[in-house]
Formats: sequence, C-alpha cells, structure tokens
Amino acid sequence: MKGIYVIEFSKDQKSVLLDAGWLNSHDINKSEAGFLNYIIPQQYPNSVLGGWMVLKLDDIMEHFNTSKATVSKWLKKLEKENILIHEDFRSPLWKINKDVIEVKKFYED
Repeated sequence: MKGIYVIEFSKDQKSVLLDAGWLNSHDINKSEAGFLNYIIPQQYPNSVLGGWMVLKLDDIMEHFNTSKATVSKWLKKLEKENILIHEDFRSPLWKINKDVIEVKKFYED
C-alpha cells in the first residue's frame, strides 16, 4: 500500500503528502513523518525514482536540532517498517522502498 505521494504541479513546484492512515498503520510518529517530509524533497529526484540517497547525519541533526541517536533511531525504525532500505551497515546510502511512494504529475513536459 502506498502512503507517500509526491505531487508535481510543475517542474519546479512539488509537494509531499503522507497518508495519515498509512502512517498510523506503520506506527510512524510526527517527528518520523517530519523526517520523511524533509528527506524526500532534499534528495529529489533520487528519493522517488528508487535511487540511492546520501543521508548525512550531521546535516539532518542540524536541520532538526536533534542528536545523532535520535536520527539513527528514525532511520532504524523506517528501515524496520520497510519504508527505507539501507545499502550496507556503515554506508550513508539509503533509498525509499518503491512500493510505498508514488508520484503524480499534474503538468505536461
């Protein structure tokens, strides 16, 4: 079941929507949802095309003004829920499971 939707209004205007029922079924809290809302646009288009994203913990910690332990906890939880896929234990490479994300375009190229 898809739960993350990227709505493209034009090449420059995009919006990320998260299905509340889907978030609830995966027990995703507000901070984890905010994290998803942050990384998808930051890593666009790799985040929606199944490509690997380089997630830099320091940048994420600074943006959310939180600790490394908290960011690691978010990543592990999203990996456990099969929302994020980690390339390797020590790697900064992650990708979003293509089964949970969908892109809708409302414009013509």
